[in-house]
Amino acid sequence: ECHLEVTEKVIGFSENGKQKLYIDLRQQNPGMAPKTRHFRTTGVAMKVEQDGFHSVKKRVADALRELMLREYSILPQDVGAIATNISLIEDGKLKPVSDVVVLFDATYGSLRLTEPVYLAFDRLLEKLDRAVEMTLSHDRFLSEGTLSGLRQWFEELANEDNAGVRGPVVSNSEPWVRVLEKGSVVAKRDAQGILRDIEVTGYEFMEFEGAKQLFYRYKTPRGSAMVARRDVVQVGDEWTLVDWNPETGETRESLDESENTTA
Repeated sequence: ECHLEVTEKVIGFSENGKQKLYIDLRQQNPGMAPKTRHFRTTGVAMKVEQDGFHSVKKRVADALRELMLREYSILPQDVGAIATNISLIEDGKLKPVSDVVVLFDATYGSLRLTEPVYLAFDRLLEKLDRAVEMTLSHDRFLSEGTLSGLRQWFEELANEDNAGVRGPVVSNSEPWVRVLEKGSVVAKRDAQGILRDIEVTGYEFMEFEGAKQLFYRYKTPRGSAMVARRDVVQVGDEWTLVDWNPETGETRESLDESENTTA
């Protein structure tokens, strides 16, 4: 169970079975712009290190969310689930991960509605087992192989020295860090908590408070300045995330973005 920063972006809608994107519609109507919501909440992040999990992680996230809604009488709009575009903060660094699913409270400040995923994961697995036994199709449920892998993963966690569900761990050998692309327009929170628009022009790690932390460089009337990542808020719709290799300076599109598995 952990604290989360969630950014949701609506890029279009469906009408009569046809997809309509705001990027196309705004050419005729400037008011048809993408909508973005950024908020802090709590949730449960599960790093499942199992072969083949990458291909079924979205189905796992959706199945757990649907089960949560039914078991605990939660409204659909109060809990969200995501399996792509996830990053963890470690030592001030934003690191992309591809084997993590997250269930989160979709309300500002959180009501800890997702806590049962942390406290009663074994019970939820039993419910999913029954669902598989009662259906002839796995289109909406998880396969027996996927459930077997989840049980094995959970049992391995319970057998560790600190029994229970552990927090996600990121390998320090992974060089890629998720950052805002140069040219992104976001907001900087100042000492008074006021948000001011900035344009990102670069990024680098700096020693701050005894640890290496990610800082963004941004334009100012007199040149440029630096701001810590923790004081940057992704608001509006003029920003994009990319993966950056601090060792080589290379950037690439997010691997999750290229999958295009979520809206």
